[in-house]
Amino acid sequence: MTPSDTIYRLTMNRDNILADLNVIFRKLLKNQNIRLSENMTDEDIDDWDSLAHIQIVVAIETLYHIRFTTGEIQKQRSIRNLLDIIEPKLAARHN
Repeated sequence: MTPSDTIYRLTMNRDNILADLNVIFRKLLKNQNIRLSENMTDEDIDDWDSLAHIQIVVAIETLYHIRFTTGEIQKQRSIRNLLDIIEPKLAARHN
């Protein structure tokens, strides 16, 4: 996943991040029917297993040029958790 796979945005709000996550999940899980929402967990999404999770983490880190701690990675079992972790990292970069 590279920045060219998504639209560059001057402001990264929760909706924009969710749109990017949709692109990442669809591409890595090879399922164009995925429609993520904040309430979804790893149990709601077919093929979101531990291997896929590592690939998703790497794709997010690469796309946004951020790094997750081990603790943050372990908490990323829902879309809401992902958004809650990504959003402040992006906001801190722009301050």
